[in-house]
Amino acid sequence: MSPRGWQRLLLAVVLIGLGALVVRETSPSGSSGPTAIGHAPSGVTVLAAVSIAPAITAMAPDDRLSSGNSDALAAQVIEGVPADVLVSADLKSPAALHAKGLAEVPVVIGHDRLVVITPAANPARIHSVSDLQQHGVRLVIGTAGSPIGRYTRAALAKLSLSGALRNVVSNAPDASTITTDVVLGDATAGVVYQSQAQGLGTKVKVIRIPAAAQPVINDSAVALVYAPHPAAAAAFVAYLLGPNGQAYLRRYGFLAP
Repeated sequence: MSPRGWQRLLLAVVLIGLGALVVRETSPSGSSGPTAIGHAPSGVTVLAAVSIAPAITAMAPDDRLSSGNSDALAAQVIEGVPADVLVSADLKSPAALHAKGLAEVPVVIGHDRLVVITPAANPARIHSVSDLQQHGVRLVIGTAGSPIGRYTRAALAKLSLSGALRNVVSNAPDASTITTDVVLGDATAGVVYQSQAQGLGTKVKVIRIPAAAQPVINDSAVALVYAPHPAAAAAFVAYLLGPNGQAYLRRYGFLAP
């Protein structure tokens, strides 16, 4: 791997770690422990969208977790990769699995919003979403086949800002790659989830996207039909909908379902 590749990998790990500190830093007890609200049922293997992975890691530290693009994770389920639960950044992927008889009925566990982020110094001087069309902006967004990419294109279309697509220098496979590109300075702007931006703190500048252009972002969870641990899988999904699971998600910036 090239030195730049190692730098990107290290930064991605650091950013995930920063996200995992959110619960600790906002714990009402102010203690040094991980949280005051308990952990999720253990004994499951979870496939989680990268935007939700830090929250899942905090609430289920002893469980196996694989993260990635929601569509790619769903493809793994179709291929027969053993897992108990899929936590997705949309409803489309788990609904497709349900239609194929590979998953139970998915449930919405929270909502998110889109924001624009820039490096902290904001070198392209972006102050509103419309500035993404300016000459010289280097924009990174999700691929058209990823939830973050679909949401971004829908928001830009609603704002009649599809011209911003001319400034796209990279189509990232997932939301985590977008944040890495921006923090490293490989892009001067990116469109990510609000929950991710919260975890980045002062590493980035955040520009809001108007409410009228916000797509409905349904973060969802589903127990998989061929789960190795079906009872634990059902309990995990129920936990995400319960008060403790919802408390974790609120602390990570997700909105109530």
